Amino acid sequence: MSHSSRLQQIADLHDTFNESLQRGVAQRVNTDEQTIEDACSYAWLQLLTHPNVSLTPEPPLLGWLTRTAVRGLLSNGAKTAANAAANAS
Repeated sequence: MSHSSRLQQIADLHDTFNESLQRGVAQRVNTDEQTIEDACSYAWLQLLTHPNVSLTPEPPLLGWLTRTAVRGLLSNGAKTAANAAANAS
């Protein structure tokens, strides 16, 4: 698959599944809508940089995107908390 073909396929998947992804992340993490949107954007970006992830629009892809978004959110939250603790000292 060519790079431009993969990009187009990801764009099409984004149009189709982004709302489902946002709902899935919202069910797993209690945070505001903007943070959920940011986490989902992070997951889509990661998909662009991981050519080994299959783009078959089935539950495994949506699961991968959801896990990636939640992990990114949790990782970012841990970094933010560590920075806040360091700045409080």
